[in-house]
Amino acid sequence: MSLFFASSFPALLVIIEMTSDYLKKEENKTDLILNLILALASVCKDTLDTPNCLEKLKSSNKDELILRAMVESTVVYDHLSPAGAFCKKSAFPMRPVIQTVKNFSQESVSKELLGVLQHRSKHFNDPDTPRHLQLLIK
Repeated sequence: MSLFFASSFPALLVIIEMTSDYLKKEENKTDLILNLILALASVCKDTLDTPNCLEKLKSSNKDELILRAMVESTVVYDHLSPAGAFCKKSAFPMRPVIQTVKNFSQESVSKELLGVLQHRSKHFNDPDTPRHLQLLIK
C-alpha cells in the first residue's frame, strides 16, 4: 500500500482549504463569502436556463465551462456552509441545479458532474439531506 495518494480534484481542494482558512480568520465574512458563491452558482444556472444565452454559449463551446463552474461552486458552498447545500433550510437552490445538470445536452458530461455532486460534496450523505435530492442525483 502506498503512503501517498493524489486528489482527483486538487484545484478544488485547494480552493476549499484556502477559503476555509480565510473564514477561520475572518469569521464575520462567512455570510458574505457564502452569498458570493451562491450568486456565482445562480448566475451560471440562470445563464444555462436562458435559451438565448445557451445558444450563444453553445456556438462558442462555453456551455460546458459554465456548467462545470456551477457544479464546482455548489461543491465549494457545500464544504464551507456549516449546514451544507443539501439541507432543507439551505439558501442554495439544489433541485434546480441538479435539474440543469441532468438536462445538459452532453450525457457523458452530465453523468460526470452528477458524480462530482454525489462524491465530492461534504453533506450529500447526511441524514438531513432530503431523500428526493439523493434520488435525483443517483
